[in-house]
Amino acid sequence: MKSLSGLFFWPIFAYFTALGGAQAQTVKLGVITPLSGPVSWVGESVKNAVLLAQRDHPRGRNFEFIFEDSQFIAKTSLTAAKKLVELDGAKGLIVFGSTPAPAVSAFAEPSRIPNLGICIAEEFLKGKDYSFRMMPRPAVFNEQVVAEIKRRAYPSVAIVTTSQDGMLALRDGLTASKAVEIKLDQEVLPDERDFKSLSARIAVAKPGAVYAVLLPPQISIFSKQLREVGFEGDIFGAPPFILKEERESAGSALHGSWFVSFDDEAADKFYADYEREHRTTPPPEAIYGY
Repeated sequence: MKSLSGLFFWPIFAYFTALGGAQAQTVKLGVITPLSGPVSWVGESVKNAVLLAQRDHPRGRNFEFIFEDSQFIAKTSLTAAKKLVELDGAKGLIVFGSTPAPAVSAFAEPSRIPNLGICIAEEFLKGKDYSFRMMPRPAVFNEQVVAEIKRRAYPSVAIVTTSQDGMLALRDGLTASKAVEIKLDQEVLPDERDFKSLSARIAVAKPGAVYAVLLPPQISIFSKQLREVGFEGDIFGAPPFILKEERESAGSALHGSWFVSFDDEAADKFYADYEREHRTTPPPEAIYGY
């Protein structure tokens, strides 16, 4: 399979090398990603992927990547962006997450700082000339979700969504489509782990399927608790369902489930290299870091 470094890293390299001048000075790039907090495991994988791409690319040594912890919080990300540009001299920014990315792009745009967003947030791009989104739009995911719902002829669904910008955008896409009756639509906080009461409500509502638009480890925890109250319908989900650890933790609770995620057909080499280097399977978001 083709390495993704050639697809994403090369045009970025060409632009920033030009900024370095004729003498090919080292170009500083800031990477803002959650290195602590509930999704730090994703942020660490993005960091690892960036460094792997730097090692693999023949001119990776022309760059110095400076990493800052966003904690997956918009205000923290904005502070990090200002520090990277104003103190560290970063010529461009890479930011992960649909919550942090819009805050960073609002700061970077007036200063014409190129800003690459590993996110699906529409707000990140709106009215921006120097912001570039590396992930598909929510509408792209929703088209596939709606098509599969219709193919499976669900009479109704219940939706459970983590209160996080990216997850909510996916939820909103389905509700706005009016493609299926929504029996229940519930948001949960990112640190919620007790879904027993919610599961009981879903069982009473008797939807044809449940759309679990959740972040790990909520996927496996919720799925098991939902099965414990006797729900036998399909459970389907969003990109985080691709994580092998979540599916293994859920056990039989996710047997027969389906999900819409990123196209990673060209990422076989990246996955193999990452697993060899770090002894673990990265989440798909790491592809965009690479």
